[in-house]
Parts: sequence; C-alpha cells; structure tokens
Amino acid sequence: MSWGIFKANMKGYMSNPIGVASLQVFAKKLTVEYDMCMRRGIQGINLCSIQKGNTSVMESLVIVALMKCFAIQKGPIPPPKSPIIKELGNAVKAYWAGATMNPFPIPPIPAPGAIQNIVVTNNICINPGTWPVPIELPAVLSPNFFIDIFVLSAQIHLLTLKGMIYTTSMYPSAPSPIPGPGIINWSMYVIPGGRIGSRDNDDDQLPISDWQFLGNEKPPFKNTKKFRSNEPYFTGDVIESGDNYYVAQNPEKNGQRCWNIPF
Repeated sequence: MSWGIFKANMKGYMSNPIGVASLQVFAKKLTVEYDMCMRRGIQGINLCSIQKGNTSVMESLVIVALMKCFAIQKGPIPPPKSPIIKELGNAVKAYWAGATMNPFPIPPIPAPGAIQNIVVTNNICINPGTWPVPIELPAVLSPNFFIDIFVLSAQIHLLTLKGMIYTTSMYPSAPSPIPGPGIINWSMYVIPGGRIGSRDNDDDQLPISDWQFLGNEKPPFKNTKKFRSNEPYFTGDVIESGDNYYVAQNPEKNGQRCWNIPF
C-alpha cells in the first residue's frame, strides 16, 4: 500500500509511452495518484487522514512544471539540468495549502487545559511546508529515477507540514466539567512505506526510531551530514551513517541533542 502503490502505478504508467497522451493527461495521473497516496496516510498521533486537498491547483501547476521542462533545448552531453523536481514542489505545496482533514478520529490528547475532546469542528493545514529540492537536478533519464527522487522529496516535505485542529472539549470546573472551544496544533503527515534508494522490492515499512531509511545511495540534496551522537538535528535533516542514508523524522526533538543512533 501507500508509497509502494504510488511508485508501482506511476512507473507502470510512465513505462508505456503510448498511454501518456499529453502533458495534461500526465498531470492528471500524477495528481490523482498523489492524492490517493495521501488518503492512505495519517497525521501523526492524531491519526486523522486528509479529507480534501487542492487537486485542481496541483494539476495546473504540474502542467506548468512540465511546460518549463519541455521548453529547455536539448544540448550537448552532458544534458542540461532539469527543473522538474524543483518545480513540482510548487504543485505539491499547493495541494496542501488550506487542505482539510477528516474530523475523525477525535484526537486522543486533550486540547491544552482540557480533560477530554468531545468533537472536532475543523481541522486544516495552516502551513504547506517546505519543498526540500530548491535547486535543479541532473536530467531525468528514466521513469524509475524520476519517481524515486519525487517520492524522496515528497517524504521529506510531509515532515514539514503544520496544521490546527479546532475542538469542543471538556474543561475542569466545579461541580462538573464544562464544554468549551479548544485548539490543537499538529505537525507532519506520515505515509507508510516506500524506501528510496533501495534496489530491493517496494514493500511498505513503517518508520521506526527518529530516522527514516533512505537507502545506501547518496540522495541529491545539499548539506548531507555525517551522523554524530549528541549533535542537534532538525526534522528533514539528511544524514549518513554506516554507508546508509537517513532522514530525521521526529519534530519533537528539533534542535535537541538526544537523537538516537539510526537503526
């Protein structure tokens, strides 16, 4: 499920050029597959999933990204760098801008000051996050390369999302608790599975520890760090340890020196 399904569907689709009729058709396919993948995820400890993302805007911006790439003139070897992954970041961020989340399940942790949440009145994404590829990358020469780098970028991006849950909660009072409005802030969205850089199959695996495994091939991101214990890290940091690469995925430890040893 999850990233594994997304990768399998997109790679199969892109491996059949006859089926890719136009930029518009490809943009629709990528948007639909991304949207379905997001619906298979959850928001951290609150366990809610996305209800509605901005698919129409995402699809339009995917078309813009593709048009920019096709406007690049083919040059000598090596081929010119491609802005496709960088430009797709605008489309993905647009998908999450103001996205609404499902009101169920009710968050298990009460709103600040409350003793119990009764109902969710609204749950929205208030910060569409940061896309981790601000630079152009080497030309995309195969569907596998394109999808693997896109999924890696999307996985890191999901760790930077922020949202807000509006609740009606019960607050302590005498002689009995009283209802009142509450607000719960949330961060990051999790999609199970989809290891990047691995030559093995794409079986799903749930993230464990403070780090998510990216593979043993160096990701195309700047500022990859060598892991050192007792060093402060932040969500989205990419580190190398034992010839393997990992991305930090625990926002509760941002800036702290207590990140565990990767796997």
